[in-house]
Amino acid sequence: MMAIHQHRVLLVEDNVDTRDAIVLILELQGYGTAVASDGYEGLRVARESVGLCLILLDANMPGMDGVGFRREQLADERLRKVPVVVVSALPHYHPMLRPLAGLEMAQKPLDARELIALVEKYCRPDPEGCEVHH
Repeated sequence: MMAIHQHRVLLVEDNVDTRDAIVLILELQGYGTAVASDGYEGLRVARESVGLCLILLDANMPGMDGVGFRREQLADERLRKVPVVVVSALPHYHPMLRPLAGLEMAQKPLDARELIALVEKYCRPDPEGCEVHH
């Protein structure tokens, strides 16, 4: 029987197929997920989430992109400490990603093992592995 992790991962991703695939992989491993299709929705969902321990952030989205999301996240005292991993199809050296330098980056497409390893770095199965944000 699989242990259920009480952690929430927020996925901010505009591509429905990519979003569905990542959510499926995470939920099969017992991780709670929340999703948003752009930065505006991502901020709203993040502010409403409890137990958020990681944000997987697409850089290139319509509306508010990953750079705008990160700027707003850092300005929000409740959200600024939540780790962010940029998940992008853009190469790491792409100029659009420069404002997100310093964040961990993962290249799309992610395979399931890579995704789970990435999430496990931030969302540990023990209660101390994730700060709860109210």
